[in-house]
Amino acid sequence: MPWSNLNFKVIVITFVLGLALLFGGQYVYQKYGFNQPVKQVLATNPAVAGYTLEEQGPELVINVHLKRTDNLQESYRELRRQVDEAMRGRPYQLVIEDERDDNLREAFYNSQFIIYQAIAQGNFQEMADEVRARARAANATARIYLDSEYVYVQMENGHGYLAEVIPRQTGGSDLQGANGGGLYAQRG
Repeated sequence: MPWSNLNFKVIVITFVLGLALLFGGQYVYQKYGFNQPVKQVLATNPAVAGYTLEEQGPELVINVHLKRTDNLQESYRELRRQVDEAMRGRPYQLVIEDERDDNLREAFYNSQFIIYQAIAQGNFQEMADEVRARARAANATARIYLDSEYVYVQMENGHGYLAEVIPRQTGGSDLQGANGGGLYAQRG
């Protein structure tokens, strides 16, 4: 077939239509195949005040603004379970946002050493006492919850609240599994 018989206009139009179909299909797949179930979960979870989703390559970053809750551990575990089911193994980051003020931020900052020391050494009762003391010094209250995966730190005062979920496994490779399907939990 000689090249002179090819219609370049038809080739260019076919190429452009093919690209449009490819990217359009990817958009529809991401929006309705993955993101819609996550949006439903986040919209119906009573602990979620708001959320945003960001595509970052193959990973979905889920920014969740938590409401003030009586039990951070229960709220977070339920949220994570629902997100895990909705994501069906797709990698994601769950970023927790709260309404911390400077006093809560300072109280948590001053508590980090004892929290990470407790994770390394297992002296969780001492950690809980120290975190509560630092919260009291900042005119706040603190609740600490613990399970095999995370340390949950919840602080409140009259102006705001703080919600921190800290993985108990500090190694690099184990961090991926620490969030049950997500890459890791972090604070936003």
